[in-house]
Amino acid sequence: MRDEATIRHVASSVRSGEASGTHHLTSARHDEASSTLQDPLSSPIMTRAEPTYSGPQEDVAAILALVEEWDALTRAGNHAALLELVTEDCVFLAPGFPPMQGRASLSPLLAGFSAFRIEPLFEVQEILVSGDWAFLRAKDEIIATPIAGGEPRVAKGWAISILHRGADQIWRFARGINTKIESKAPVTA
Repeated sequence: MRDEATIRHVASSVRSGEASGTHHLTSARHDEASSTLQDPLSSPIMTRAEPTYSGPQEDVAAILALVEEWDALTRAGNHAALLELVTEDCVFLAPGFPPMQGRASLSPLLAGFSAFRIEPLFEVQEILVSGDWAFLRAKDEIIATPIAGGEPRVAKGWAISILHRGADQIWRFARGINTKIESKAPVTA
């Protein structure tokens, strides 16, 4: 059985570099871990108390403002405005979907969201800025409640975004990858 001490040991090994680049659980151990850890994103070893920001403060502030704008537009269901927050040549990768390349590829996905009231919960863990490029790492959760009624759906995971500051000096999302999968955890108020 994988208990909290085992999880801390594995995390400590990974941080200290003792663990190899791959870590495998047998199927039985994975099933046991899955039933023990209902929400691994809430585990203390999976979160950081304070985010880490590196780079010019004005760039970090602009990126945080971009994240806030994305969340506000998502809540408002303003999908056309969301498309303006990504580069023309954007690429997004999500579990179970082919790569979404270019702004036009995002339109069908965003249109599908119109059947839901979306509540994004994007907790930035790290931002690093280098010139006109930056990356951010975040805990990523979405609660999607059907407008027509029904139970909310929750997707949780991690995200890495690569951002680019264009010739117009505006930061936009250029690349993104997330590990969001639908969670069986109930929605709590």
